Amino acid sequence: MGCGSERYTVSLSAHYGDGHEELKVTARFWAVPWRTQGWKVLLAIFFIAFVIWKRRNFRRAWYALRTGKPPPKDYQ
Repeated sequence: MGCGSERYTVSLSAHYGDGHEELKVTARFWAVPWRTQGWKVLLAIFFIAFVIWKRRNFRRAWYALRTGKPPPKDYQ
C-alpha cells in the first residue's frame, strides 16, 4: 500500500461452552503510523479548509481572468 503502512493479521482461537466448541477468527487490516504520516492528513485538512474559506475569492479571480473585467459587487 505504500506510505509506510503495514498489513497485519490477527487470529483468535477460543474454546467455549460445555462441549468445548472452538471459535476461530482471522482478521487482516492496514495500520498507518500516524506519528510519521499524520502531517499529510493535517496538510490535506488545512488545504481543504483554506479552499472552502477562500472559495469566493477564487470565483471572483476566475471571473476576472475569464472576462478580463473586474467582477460585479454582487458576484459570488
